Formats: sequence, structure tokens, C-alpha cells
Amino acid sequence: MLSASQPSPEILVYEVNELAKLLRVSPRTIGNLMRNGSLVRRKIGARTVIPKSSVDAFLRRDHTTRTEKDSVPAEDGKRPHRGSVTRTRRGSR
Repeated sequence: MLSASQPSPEILVYEVNELAKLLRVSPRTIGNLMRNGSLVRRKIGARTVIPKSSVDAFLRRDHTTRTEKDSVPAEDGKRPHRGSVTRTRRGSR
């Protein structure tokens, strides 16, 4: 038990559900960010954790939102139609 004179321990890692609540996103979103390499994951026994340093780096990065990507004009100067965005199947890059 911590006394009032002892500082609370520094957080070094987050569990998936804990980070999802903190960032107000779903655990699935955290899983997607780990899969695409935006967040680093570490296994400690059966637990999957995300280092705080990875979260800090992720939050410092500039991110392009989907609407920003879609609004970039095509090479001919015209915006692509909504349905013309090509999508890749999961796992094929």
C-alpha cells in the first residue's frame, strides 16, 4: 500500500482495454493500431501490453485522417468520386 509520502508508481505499459478506455476508442481500434504498426505491442506472459513510450510517440505524430486522404485531388486535378476509392483486402498490401 502506498502512503501519502510515496509517489505513485510511473505507468510503463498499458493493457489493451485500459488504453482503449483512456483514449475513448474500442479495443478493436487499439488492435488495429497494433496490427498496422502504429502502436508497439509486447507480450508479457499471456498479457499483451503497449509501452507508454509507444503511446506517447503515437500521440505526437501527425496523422492524416480518412477525409483528408480522400479530399486530395487526383493527378488530373479532379477529386475522385466517393465510390472510386480502391480498397485492399485485409492482409494484402
